[in-house]
Amino acid sequence: MPVITFDGLLISPIILFLAIAAILTIITNLAIPKIIHRYTNLKLSWFNLALFICYLGLSMLLIGN
Repeated sequence: MPVITFDGLLISPIILFLAIAAILTIITNLAIPKIIHRYTNLKLSWFNLALFICYLGLSMLLIGN
């Protein structure tokens, strides 16, 4: 995977993956908070962490190739 540069500053691709995962986690929490709370018995913070890790892995799998 190529390294992204902005005016000579090298940006690691992991920054992009972390940003995508964070944005998808926020969108999920804004879109369906009551459905998430109804079907899981997890605390919301643990569920958010699990969602973030799943989205991070998915973005690395899809974009990283």
